[in-house]
Amino acid sequence: MRLCAETVKRVSLELGGKSPNIVFADADLADAIPSSVWSIYYSAGQSCEARSRVLVEQSAYDDFVSTFAAQARSLKVGDPLDPETQMGSLISTTHRHKVHGLVEAGKDEGAEVVAGGAPGDGKGAFYPPTVLAKVDNRMSVAQEEIFGPVVTVIPFEDEKDAIRIANDTKYGLFATVWTGDPARGHRIAARIKAGQIGINMPYTAFPGIPFGGYKQSGFGRELGLETLDLYLETKSVLVSTSPKPFNPFGL
Repeated sequence: MRLCAETVKRVSLELGGKSPNIVFADADLADAIPSSVWSIYYSAGQSCEARSRVLVEQSAYDDFVSTFAAQARSLKVGDPLDPETQMGSLISTTHRHKVHGLVEAGKDEGAEVVAGGAPGDGKGAFYPPTVLAKVDNRMSVAQEEIFGPVVTVIPFEDEKDAIRIANDTKYGLFATVWTGDPARGHRIAARIKAGQIGINMPYTAFPGIPFGGYKQSGFGRELGLETLDLYLETKSVLVSTSPKPFNPFGL
């Protein structure tokens, strides 16, 4: 933005996220849990729209954490060229060090590591699928974009509380809602401050559907017709059809 401002060039920014994955107790957990696992660990969490904050209704919290952590631990981490591999390496050992530092900071703040949480051995920059429970949304691990295979699981009491926590972030790229009540899904979607909302599905980008963020997740849209707005100039042409001369000052 700073560079473009010098010559007033246009710019579209698709930036980071700390996207919430909201799970109500009435959701189909057999679908919601594996989908939530995929939503954070595909690309080893190195995706701007990764759902790195899982918000779970209090009554379902303990069961959700237990099953989610077990599925996270079951993922095969390794060589991406191996067809059996489900999650590969981070981009660099430097980034792995940063990811681990944020996990350690979360532990210091009171988060509980229930899966992963330690760098792997051997070559590469592997980091295991990590699950942090007993997280408060004010913790650094819930506010900073880790950009790695680390998820925070945060309890909520009701719809109002879920919306408050989901919106309590400087980002607003994506959000997912899992519920057995379609009306609730749309009600929540209308109140979440994010560019895209998924209801009972984990996917984020489809051709023709505008993709982009609110707040510090950027501005501008990709993938949809709205993308063309950045490249177009609107011109207005005004033509008089009045038979009388234009002389408002009576000259």
